[in-house]
Amino acid sequence: MAFALRRLLQKPCTGRLRPCFGRRSAAIMVSGRSLDISDTQESVLDLCLRNGISIPWDCNKGTCGSCRINATLEGSSASILACQEKPADGMQLVVTEQVCAGLDAPRQVADNIIRYLEYRMRAPKMADDEARMDVLIQQHGFPLENKLAGKKLKQLLRGSHIHLDKAYVNDIEALIMTRIARHRNPDLRLLDLNGNPSIGDVGATFIAEGLVASDHELRSLFLSNCGITDVGGSALAKALRQNDDLMILELRRNALTDSAAAELAESLANHPELAHLYLTGNAIGNSGALALASAVAELADRPKSSSRKVKVWLGENEAISDDMRQRIERIVPKHTIRF
Repeated sequence: MAFALRRLLQKPCTGRLRPCFGRRSAAIMVSGRSLDISDTQESVLDLCLRNGISIPWDCNKGTCGSCRINATLEGSSASILACQEKPADGMQLVVTEQVCAGLDAPRQVADNIIRYLEYRMRAPKMADDEARMDVLIQQHGFPLENKLAGKKLKQLLRGSHIHLDKAYVNDIEALIMTRIARHRNPDLRLLDLNGNPSIGDVGATFIAEGLVASDHELRSLFLSNCGITDVGGSALAKALRQNDDLMILELRRNALTDSAAAELAESLANHPELAHLYLTGNAIGNSGALALASAVAELADRPKSSSRKVKVWLGENEAISDDMRQRIERIVPKHTIRF
């Protein structure tokens, strides 16, 4: 668990907080639902399952990572293992719906929906025939078609920029967009999916492996506030090692910790084009910030013929200490690390 959240969980109960435990029962919020904490020794996973809230899990020992979710406490966010974490009063959890988890062959479903969308543009009768024969098109294709109403469907299939921020995009729709870009729209240069928390780690991994790691010439990828933990962050970092074109990567307000930051730092140091990395509002601490700063400093020390101007945004990562901020400002060029 991230240092910031751990530090908050270990805070002693001050006079300001005592009323929280005196006049009302302690509780956590899970996707908008309040759950009373009756047993402080049970895990977050057990509390959720006991109240009928489904969280994916397997080992219940903290080794498989299946139950990793996003948690926020007193404004500090982190990626936690629900089976290992104890509930704390005021904790807020976001459990996103993983559509792909219920599909036997999500890529085949995505390709069928893509064919349906293409028919909708040029042969509406054929699109209707496809939808009648495939109930999954009705379940997952119709909602995406509504989100792409107007010019956005044409932009996705043929355009260079697509903006779908705060459009309630989920993981299967992220997969559909990834496969459209890679196989049908080589001209796409900017993909904006900010503000879609149901994309999650599953959708982020689809984008990483299917688009970022391909030979597609995508230049800007915006995935802020998309419910991404270290799982999705790691997938994106690994994909960057096979990428030569991305220039802007925005991952603000997710739940990335030092682990993902270190992997992103390694990819940043070895990427030929990436120049803007936005990590504001995550749960990155001192070690992750130092890794990123070291990567920036290494790039700045290279010969001018192979160097490039790089900026990394690390504001609102509360676990980064003042001492570390000052240390970083001494080792990197001015304005390259933004707090």
